[in-house]
Amino acid sequence: MRGREFYTYRVGSGTPAATKPSCRRRQLSQRPQALPLPAGEPLDVPGIDDYMARQNTAGLVIVQDGKIRLEGYGLGFDAQGHWTSFSVAKSFTSTLGSGVRISVVDL
Repeated sequence: MRGREFYTYRVGSGTPAATKPSCRRRQLSQRPQALPLPAGEPLDVPGIDDYMARQNTAGLVIVQDGKIRLEGYGLGFDAQGHWTSFSVAKSFTSTLGSGVRISVVDL
């Protein structure tokens, strides 16, 4: 299956890095679905359900060392629910990319 190409962007420039001399073009492989993460030792967080209800939280996942330690849902959602994240996905992706760039996250 052929992957998709993507270009990195320089923050604040609004111009794809592919148009600049220092850009890197990468190839992404396509997968029919996300690969599941293994379960880790369950994490007990006293009062987490009440906190999620007070904050109107639809979902919370805590991942440590590549393993899911806690997974919780609220507002009538479950693991199969879909939520439109709007700009949250962009912020999360940007933060993840920064972590990879400074070598604190390994994909």
